[in-house]
Amino acid sequence: MPRKKPFSGKQKKLQLQAKRQEKQFQGSKDGNVGLTHDIWEEDPSDPTSKDLSSTRASSKKATRDRYKLEFQEESKDELQRNKEIAMRSYARRSPEEMEASSQSFYDPPIMFPVRPPWDHSLTLQTLEEQEHKYFQNFCERFRRDHKLGYVELNLETWRQLWRVLEMSDILLHIIDVRYAPLHFNPELYKYVTSVLGKEVIVILNKCDIVPPSVAIAWKNYLLEEFPKLKVVIFTSYPKDPSTRTLLAKGKQSGRRRKRPGAVGPIELWEVCNSLVKGELNIDSWKSKILDDMHINADEEDSDQSDCEVEEKGGNIAKLDLTYTKHAKYKDGVLTVGCIGYPNVGKSSVINGLMGHKVVSISRTPGHTKHFQTIFLTRNVKLCDCPGLVFPSTAPRAIQVLAGMYPVSQIREPYSIVQYIAERCDLPTILGLRLPADENSWSAYLICDELAELKGFKTARGARTDSYRAANWILRAALEGKVLIYLFPPQYHSRIEYWSSHPDADWLELKQLERLEVAEGLRSRREEEVALSESEESGEETAACSNAFALLSDDS
Repeated sequence: MPRKKPFSGKQKKLQLQAKRQEKQFQGSKDGNVGLTHDIWEEDPSDPTSKDLSSTRASSKKATRDRYKLEFQEESKDELQRNKEIAMRSYARRSPEEMEASSQSFYDPPIMFPVRPPWDHSLTLQTLEEQEHKYFQNFCERFRRDHKLGYVELNLETWRQLWRVLEMSDILLHIIDVRYAPLHFNPELYKYVTSVLGKEVIVILNKCDIVPPSVAIAWKNYLLEEFPKLKVVIFTSYPKDPSTRTLLAKGKQSGRRRKRPGAVGPIELWEVCNSLVKGELNIDSWKSKILDDMHINADEEDSDQSDCEVEEKGGNIAKLDLTYTKHAKYKDGVLTVGCIGYPNVGKSSVINGLMGHKVVSISRTPGHTKHFQTIFLTRNVKLCDCPGLVFPSTAPRAIQVLAGMYPVSQIREPYSIVQYIAERCDLPTILGLRLPADENSWSAYLICDELAELKGFKTARGARTDSYRAANWILRAALEGKVLIYLFPPQYHSRIEYWSSHPDADWLELKQLERLEVAEGLRSRREEEVALSESEESGEETAACSNAFALLSDDS
């Protein structure tokens, strides 16, 4: 037997990569038998052998990376410059600088990729080639304009948006109330209302994170700026004022309780019912909402329901991605499409409307990769579209905080931490103390002290892991633990008016009402369990006493 040769970890990694490639391209439809042999058996003297692996990889790239997200990387000089700025002391910004409007991120107006004209006489191949050429030209124009921020560059994802826009009767434009002007695209609103001639309802989601006065101010701003809009305030997980105060201070709210019931479904039904105008009876939707308001809040989320979900994978029917002419209220069904940016809570809104979990959710932006069709009732259908990042002039920092750009793709997080620190008292929120040898805070110093406080250490050398601490801050801001949000124009000049607005009081009472119902059901459930346990213990005591009585009689 020959002696064993040393086999490094790098060689093992290359071997596994070769096996995966061989498995992926085995039985390829290209008909080239030579492309299925092991890449390590290629003849080095053959000048064309080096291109075999690249040709083989490109043959299935479109299928393998169908829903892959593309991100633009910063240059090394830009990364180094941002890091040097983050090491300097910063100055706090005034609250008025957090006031923003739609023109702050969409001026001049930037059109998003719309579906090019088509008709049923076109073959599928011709249609796809036409769309691919159109989208390729769009991407080239986008890459030439360096002033634009990150935008979705996957044609398959945009195709799903086109399908949802075509098949829907009413569009729900779901936005995060913390970054309302960024998540609301005026060009999308104009396209749907003017070109498609459909109604748009804006869902101001996550209203329990911000004060009620801010949510009401954003609602009135949108109604004034865009008259054709209908606005509904929504939250799937209402929080009481004490919990919001803890989140604003960067503290946990304790044990996570079961969802007490969403705020906003009945208001959404009222708006949809007014838009339908008696052409379709959707009272069954209202009955479902009223029933869900009285369910036991302590019951576990169940995936069993009377709804039908169409999604990729599993034992569900194949997705209907064909292009058909839209018919209003087709087959007597109201089709409601849910569109919006990543991480605004589209799936959570659908779960809140259903009353239980029907679609999966995640904190990671871009979790939903394909649109899903859910029957809310027999004649009301919801379509959950994947989150899309539309072209805008928003800077990278605000895009990360708004959940549009994944934190995992950030190569230099300190400049974004500085953006947060300039707009809120970040050291106080995190409970940090300025070191004795320092005169002022910097973003890098905040990350360094937080890493020391939480014990974040590098794997090699056990040094302070400031990079991990910076990522922790970004994720905390994304989840609402570090509270930062935008205000509508002239909010602070009218802050007393918005604080005493009757709609703000109504929203606060609405959230408390859901919490009280959940707490009442929870306490009633605990009383029933305690009563049943006491009855069981009483029966056991009685049985024991009878047994001892029999023993005494025998004696």
